[in-house]
Amino acid sequence: MVNPIGSMEGLEAEAAEHAASLKSEWRRGVRAAMPIAMGYFPIAVTFGLLAKSSGLGFGISILMSLFVYSGASQFLTVGMLAAGTPFIAVVAANLILNLRHVVMSTSLARRYRLEKRLPAAIVSFGITDETFVVASNEKSPFVSTGFLFGLNATAYASWAAGTAAGAVFTAWIPEDLAASMGVALYAMFIALLVPSMKKSRNVTAVAITGAALSWVFSLPLGPGWSIVPATLLAALFGMILDRRKGNGA
Repeated sequence: MVNPIGSMEGLEAEAAEHAASLKSEWRRGVRAAMPIAMGYFPIAVTFGLLAKSSGLGFGISILMSLFVYSGASQFLTVGMLAAGTPFIAVVAANLILNLRHVVMSTSLARRYRLEKRLPAAIVSFGITDETFVVASNEKSPFVSTGFLFGLNATAYASWAAGTAAGAVFTAWIPEDLAASMGVALYAMFIALLVPSMKKSRNVTAVAITGAALSWVFSLPLGPGWSIVPATLLAALFGMILDRRKGNGA
C-alpha cells in the first residue's frame, strides 16, 4: 500500500526544493542584471527630463516607461511628438522599430519551458536588447524561469525609477544640461551597434544603408516619416545580403 503520509512528505520536500531553486535562480538573474540596471538608470533619467521638457506630464512619462518599456521607442516618440509628427506615423515607426522583439522572444522561447501563457507573456514583455543578450549567453541549454524573471524585473525597475527621478527633478536641472543628456541615447546605440559592425560586414552595410536612406527620405518626408521606409528598405537589404551569404555568393 502507498503510504499517504510519506507521499505528502515527498511532495512537500519536492515543493520546497523547487521554491529554493526558483529563489536561487531569481537571485542569479538579479545579479546578472545589475550592470544593465546601472546603465539603464541614467538613460531613463534623461528620458524623464526630455519627456517633461517636451510637454509630457509626469504621469504620461511614467506610464510610457511602465507600459512601453522601450528606450528607443520612447525617445523616438518624444522627438516625433515634439516635431509635430502625425500620430499614425508615430505608431507605424514604433511598430516597425519593435518588431525585433518578436524575433528575440521567439528565440528565447526555445530555451525555457513555460506552459502557462501569463508567465510567458510577462517574460516576453521584459525582454530588451540587453537582457536578451545576457539570457542568450547562458551556457545552459535551457534558461530557467526564475533567472529570466530576476533579470527582467531588475532592469525594468531601474528603468522606471530612472524615469521617475528625471521627471521629478526636471525643475532643478538647467534646460541646457537636460538637453545635452540626450547624448546618452546615441552613446547607447553606438555601444550596441559598433561591436556587431566589427564582427559582420553585412551589419555594417545595413547600418550605413539605413542611415543614408533615413537622411534621403527626410528631405521630402521630414524626420518623423523618414524612419519608416528607411527601416523597411534597410531590413530588406539585410535579408538579401544574408541570403546571398547563405548561398555562398
